Amino acid sequence: DSVSGNEFDRLLLGHTLRVTGVAAGLADPGAASPVLDDLSRLRTECRRAKESLSVDTDAVVDVRVGEVTTVARLVRDDVEDLVRGPLAESVALIREALASAGGDQAGGHPAPVSAIVLGGGGASIPLVTEMLSSTLRLPVILDPQPESASAAGGALIGIAAIGDRDSAPIVPTAAVPGQALAALPEERPLREIEPAPSTPVAAPAPRLS
Repeated sequence: DSVSGNEFDRLLLGHTLRVTGVAAGLADPGAASPVLDDLSRLRTECRRAKESLSVDTDAVVDVRVGEVTTVARLVRDDVEDLVRGPLAESVALIREALASAGGDQAGGHPAPVSAIVLGGGGASIPLVTEMLSSTLRLPVILDPQPESASAAGGALIGIAAIGDRDSAPIVPTAAVPGQALAALPEERPLREIEPAPSTPVAAPAPRLS
């Protein structure tokens, strides 16, 4: 959880509150409660700034918390400095996992890792690709829409499961001994069934004693 888009948003929110001086006024929990809606809106603004900094070099965040109204100018280095520590821990963990599985040895594993695919809202940060590729020495592929990659993958898995279910062969139900299967309503017999001829039974003649 420490390496995620949500965590990066939280770090950027804290940085914005510090550089604007708003964090000092929120030290008292009682003072922070009335501005929860303002903080929620500011976190959304920080997320937008993080996404824009993946392409641009700077961004401006409109800060309106309580009685404080100001702006914070953020540059890409600000975001990279905040997330560098969690990213370094994540890259080290991935490297250890690959080494334990033998995936970092081209001849020592039947299916060595050929590339890394990034997904999630924080995957667009250039530092993520830079640290992974330089440390692991593997190609890094970025999904065109990394923030929705997991949802798209879940949808593809669901579609495949529905297709497998629809194409599965129908297994006939075993007949229960002594019980005939009833005909379906739309089925009609091949020919009309005629009643069997009946023989009239005469009344027996009276017997004399």
